[in-house]
Amino acid sequence: MKTFIVSALALASTSALACPNLSGRFVCHDFENNSEQDIVITQAPVNGVMNYKMVMIADGKTTEITYVADGQVKNIVRDEFTSRTEKSFCAGTELKKEIHAVRKDNGEVIQAVETIGINAQGHMYDTYVGRQGDKPLNFSEVCQRR
Repeated sequence: MKTFIVSALALASTSALACPNLSGRFVCHDFENNSEQDIVITQAPVNGVMNYKMVMIADGKTTEITYVADGQVKNIVRDEFTSRTEKSFCAGTELKKEIHAVRKDNGEVIQAVETIGINAQGHMYDTYVGRQGDKPLNFSEVCQRR
């Protein structure tokens, strides 16, 4: 029994260690809209689970997103959706979030996977791949480290 408890504690403490280091400050350029977005990513283990916070600043507006990389499905309340679930987890050198949502205005179903990582040049990349209704969702950006 003691061996099981020690093993379980060791697994819990190493799960946060298996997550990538995404911390840093980045700038993303939107050439289509001739604008910039600053992004600051911080991370810290909480009870053996890596928690990431992404703060995005663009056009004087600040948006904050938290990722708890525990692999658990969470219900997310947002005005524009009748339902939304998210599941964040670490996969090798990347942070992934699976999203399933139903839009309130038109009933469209959104299913997507967001992937965040650091490329060989030290820049952050963020991609969304999936579907929104009957349309494919495919978005990708690379943001330079500041």
